[in-house]
Amino acid sequence: MEKLAVLVVMGVFGAVLQPPIGEAGFSAGPYWPDITSRQSQTRMAVGLTARTPADGRLGLEFGLRYKQGGIPLTCGLRPRESPGTLAAQRRAPARADSPCPPDTETHQAEDRQHNHDFIDFAVLGQVRYGVGDHLTLRLTAGPTWGIPVKCSRDSLTFGDRQNCSASRVDTDWRFVTGAGVSLAVSSRLSASVDYRFGINLRELGLVTTSTGPIHGIAGSLTGGLSYRFGGEQAVR
Repeated sequence: MEKLAVLVVMGVFGAVLQPPIGEAGFSAGPYWPDITSRQSQTRMAVGLTARTPADGRLGLEFGLRYKQGGIPLTCGLRPRESPGTLAAQRRAPARADSPCPPDTETHQAEDRQHNHDFIDFAVLGQVRYGVGDHLTLRLTAGPTWGIPVKCSRDSLTFGDRQNCSASRVDTDWRFVTGAGVSLAVSSRLSASVDYRFGINLRELGLVTTSTGPIHGIAGSLTGGLSYRFGGEQAVR
C-alpha cells in the first residue's frame, strides 16, 4: 500500500508540473550503504537521470537507478549442520573484530553480511552556476525512495550465501544532498562527477514504520555522460 501511494504521488507530480527535460544521461560508481559504520562495505550503483534545461540557476533532476545496499556486519547463531559444513568453517578466515555469541551444543556463532538491493527513484532540486563556457557547478538536494528488489545473506564464517525475501526489507526513504561538476565536451555531450550522501528518514523520525534493520547514512561517487536536447549554454 505504501509503494502504491508513492507511485500515485509521483504520477500526479509529473502530470501536473510536466517539467521540460533538457538533458538525459547515464551514471555509475561506488555506493557505500553506511559510511558511518566501521565495517562499511563498498558496492555499486548505476542509473539514468533526466534534468530540466540548464537555462537558469534553479532546476530539477529526476533519477532512476539500481543500487546495491546492505547493512553492517552482524553476528548470530546458526544451527549446526553436517560435517562437510564444519569443514568449510575450518577453511574460512577467522574474524576477531566483531564479537559473536558463544557456540552452543546445537548452534554455532556466525558473522553475517546482509545485502539489500533497491530500485531507487529520486526527485532532486538543483542550484547551478556556470564557470566559463564549458564548466557547470551544481548543488543538489531532495528525497529518494528505494523499493527493495533483492535480499541475500553472506556468511563470512561458513563461506556461503542464502537468499531471503525482499518483502521483509523496508523501503529506503532518504534525504539526499551533494555537489557535482559538469564539463561540456561538445555542443550536445557533457561529462559529470557527483558526490552525494543520503540520510535515512527513519533515523530522523520522519518515517516511523519499520519491519527490519535501518540502513545508515549512505554515500556515493558517480561519474556519467549526459546528452543535451537543446543548445543551452552553461549557467552563469
